Amino acid sequence: MLQRIISALTNALFEREPSTKVAAAGDSLCTNDRWFQPITRREAAWLVVGSLAFALVFSYPILGDLVYLGPGVFRWITAGPVFSHLARLPVNGDWDEETALRWVVYQTTTHFLQFPSWNPYKCGGMPMLGNPEAIVATPFLLVDMATGPIAGVYLQIVLHLALGFAGAYVLARVMGLGAIAGLVLGSVFLSCSWLYLQLAMGNLQISLPVAYWLWMLALFFVGIDRRKIAPLAVGGIMLALTATEGNYTFVYAGILLALLSLMIALTQRSIWPGIAAVVLVVFGAAIGAIKMLPVAEFIALYPRAAGLACRDATLSMIPTFLFSRNQDLYREIPNTGLFACYGAYVSPAFALLAVFGLPGRLKTLPWLVAAIVLLLLARGSSGPYSAFALLQRLPLCGNISFPTRFMYPFVFAVGAIAAFGADFVCRNAGRWGPHAVGALFVIGLVDAWFVGPPNLRYLFHSPTPNELYHYAQFRQFWSDDTQKMTEYNMANLGAINCYRTASIPPRVVGYNQADYSGEYYLVGPGQATQVEWTPNQLTYHVSATAPTELVVNQNYFPGWRVVRGVGDPASRGGLLAVRLPAGSQDIALRFRPKHFAVAVTVTLLGLIATIILWRKDW
Repeated sequence: MLQRIISALTNALFEREPSTKVAAAGDSLCTNDRWFQPITRREAAWLVVGSLAFALVFSYPILGDLVYLGPGVFRWITAGPVFSHLARLPVNGDWDEETALRWVVYQTTTHFLQFPSWNPYKCGGMPMLGNPEAIVATPFLLVDMATGPIAGVYLQIVLHLALGFAGAYVLARVMGLGAIAGLVLGSVFLSCSWLYLQLAMGNLQISLPVAYWLWMLALFFVGIDRRKIAPLAVGGIMLALTATEGNYTFVYAGILLALLSLMIALTQRSIWPGIAAVVLVVFGAAIGAIKMLPVAEFIALYPRAAGLACRDATLSMIPTFLFSRNQDLYREIPNTGLFACYGAYVSPAFALLAVFGLPGRLKTLPWLVAAIVLLLLARGSSGPYSAFALLQRLPLCGNISFPTRFMYPFVFAVGAIAAFGADFVCRNAGRWGPHAVGALFVIGLVDAWFVGPPNLRYLFHSPTPNELYHYAQFRQFWSDDTQKMTEYNMANLGAINCYRTASIPPRVVGYNQADYSGEYYLVGPGQATQVEWTPNQLTYHVSATAPTELVVNQNYFPGWRVVRGVGDPASRGGLLAVRLPAGSQDIALRFRPKHFAVAVTVTLLGLIATIILWRKDW
């Protein structure tokens, strides 16, 4: 079924109108003069199998036994996979934040049967959909629903790797390159150590969504060549997923799209590539509005907190980051931060193919310019007129940080140039060309396999969290340790002292602190009893002899409203409160993001427009 979907996508949407030129035998290995190389059903089937095989091989420490001794492939193959890893939480770096968010989403949807709008378990209560780190609006949420949040996260890593590899192959074919070039592009990009360093740290929101870049750009190239809106609208879905599943990946995708569209417009002497890029971004912003609007509202009130310190890189350091085979997560380099900020290994075999791609056709020039600009951005703020400093002056770009993360988009551009280089050798070196490219491809792939994926062993580097007593009633809890949020949340405790997300002042009081007054209380005489507690909705029975105020031990945020009873939501010292008249009543509070209805409407309109355009073009 999956191979039929890929075949249908590439043949029905990607293929150009019928051409009078007949492809010669063997043109599937090397390019011909056509812009698009249609993918047969058999080729799509092999692509699915090959992509899954690549993903499994390059994520082997997730299922391998010898995860502390490097690859250890012999014993891994003979001893067999270790499926017990799928039942334990990864513990390293930022993984605690990632698993805590995933557990809350899973618990809210499966246990309470609610859409995860509010997260009472983090920082004393904060929006879930508006959290830039949260992964909610994604079809991959179904994987967690089917397998649970622990096994689901490992399966999503494998599936995103496979999706990205398949997308790279399709992108190369869309650009008119042959099968070998498609394999090269997928291997350079998806074998890069940067990806595995981020996964080892738990930065899923900036690593997994990169799989959509390939599909977005493939659809972009189709749109500019066919001058059709439908491919661009579908590409907008891919762009939207980089936002709904991540944060910075949306920015990187936008910059890639802007650079490529500008250069293609100049080389083709046409404004259509620029128009196509704008159309794709409009569809992407519309479809991604379900998360982007709540995130914008949240960041406006609580700017992002400073995260891990990543110092800017100098030009002299970049060769080390790109070509040193020591890409260990905890490698120490003087005057830098954690190595995950910098490492982006490219095998010398792949670099050699990129050299062959430099004197290629005009189609290589946009990727070359993009690589240069992205490398300059990766240097950081080296001066007031540096590329990164100028980028931060642009609208909506002032919040961009960690410039060294531009190393990965840079490697992507290098991978595209290497694909053109592989195609150049294949076409111009006679019958030995495909053999030479194949040898470099295998050498580069094996080399990269020994360098990047071993970092995944750090997912199981630390002991698993202890299983705490599960409290029947939710309570807020203070701990000096900010790296045990998942442990506390699974015990039905809110982690007040949270990690990294935003600068939210500590107003909520934990039940283990001296000035704790309960999870709810009245200001003044009267009685209050909790009738219902869910993440999104709270119900109380209140009896008061005079006007009073009900205070809930959670943060106040715009979006809380009274859905039953008479009262006015308000902030009392930053805590959620509701002003009540005298008398006896049931009062129900429900959270929904302030512009949630608008966001959902815009997203649905974008999806409906995409479906209509797709059906019309089909």
